[in-house]
Amino acid sequence: MNEKRTRVVQEKLHQVKEFLEPWRPLVNAHMTNFISQNYWVLLPEGVRTEALLLSNHELHDIFWNWGSNPEKFQLPSQIGKFLIDCWNLTLASNYMNDLKAGHQEYNGLFKGQAKCMSPKKLHEINSLKEVVSCLCESSDADCVVDVGGGKGYLGTSLVLDKNINVLSIDSKPINTKGALHIFRSIEASFTSYKDACTENGPKSLYRQITAFVTPETSLRSLASEHLGTKSDYKICLTGLHVCGDLASTCIELFCKNSDVLSMCNIGCCYNLLTEKFESDIKLEESVNIPGFPMSKYLTDQCYFLGRNARMLACQSLDRICDEKRMMKPNLFWRAVLQVHLERLFGPECDLTVGRRCSKATSLMDYLLIAQKYLKKDLQLTEEKVKELAEEMHMFYDSMAKFYCFRLALAPVVETLIILDKLLYLHEQGVDRAYIYKVFDAVQSPRCHGLIAVKTPEYGGEQGQSKW
Repeated sequence: MNEKRTRVVQEKLHQVKEFLEPWRPLVNAHMTNFISQNYWVLLPEGVRTEALLLSNHELHDIFWNWGSNPEKFQLPSQIGKFLIDCWNLTLASNYMNDLKAGHQEYNGLFKGQAKCMSPKKLHEINSLKEVVSCLCESSDADCVVDVGGGKGYLGTSLVLDKNINVLSIDSKPINTKGALHIFRSIEASFTSYKDACTENGPKSLYRQITAFVTPETSLRSLASEHLGTKSDYKICLTGLHVCGDLASTCIELFCKNSDVLSMCNIGCCYNLLTEKFESDIKLEESVNIPGFPMSKYLTDQCYFLGRNARMLACQSLDRICDEKRMMKPNLFWRAVLQVHLERLFGPECDLTVGRRCSKATSLMDYLLIAQKYLKKDLQLTEEKVKELAEEMHMFYDSMAKFYCFRLALAPVVETLIILDKLLYLHEQGVDRAYIYKVFDAVQSPRCHGLIAVKTPEYGGEQGQSKW
């Protein structure tokens, strides 16, 4: 283990953790309770004072300008300091540069898939296939195992465009079946692939299977069984937006399995992560192996984030600022509903409506849809709704501003989650482990991945490193 580099990662993780500590009530606040729990006071007094002097649109202009170009953002105020401090502890900031992989960008296009993929998916596949291809070359891997392979777009592009053997694994049979159909339809129209598969050229294999992956899964056995031809495949493990605990499982699998020489791990759905130390989670009832924290550093502190904080980490700050989005009205209507529910049923009322009111067009519409779903008499006369609207209107601007300040912390929470995984890799002796921005953040919000290549000392092959 490179102790110096491990200390660098741990120190940055420590700084992110310490920065978030006083903001824990804010990141774990649920917007539903903004009015009923008076969450406005969770903001520092200086920030509140400045925010009240700004109109809603003025505050949003500041927020959007910061989020769209944070490196050049300057604002000598409490709000400006808060936003700059948040940015400095995100994965995209220059402060994290020494943890990032230095690797050239690629613009190769796999045009054979353009017709059956969304622009977002096409961007992701074109970017990730180049990263995985270089990882295979750097680690001398001759097989890619794509965990959470879904419809098989990544595996298909690696086989047809890069001539690499691919075993795609997904837990859902319907995805496995769909992946085979997609591969065959693209293969038939992929001219360059046909040309490569002459008698003088190699033909890579693509297989998709349905299986549930755990840290004890033998990927070499699966590859040998389903790809055939040999029994000693050298594996590059990858996953495009592997969900929740599965991202952590793949990292642990990479560390435990000597046949896996390299990895590109891009997680998503942090809200589905199982936390070891979250008090309201009964691990004995969970089917998942807890995916957070992974590092010994956070585990020794029994550190936990909380579900609302993990939900916040899923938010796309870059896309929201690029599109200049404001808080949706139905978020405010839900907060108004909560006030009404607590008045009717008491402060402990925990009735939920989820997204069932998402198509509401007014407060009245929202409340009536909620009443129908909840199957309770909410005493919603026209006069009562009018009174609620008049009473609660004063909270709208402050809630919209609070939404911006809370959202500014989203990439910081994501940074903590990813740094925890990076530190775990270094604690396990994987010295060549880095953060890498694989995608454009606006097109694909979960754009940062972890890449790792095992050194000969760890048990890996000595390929020509491009990282």
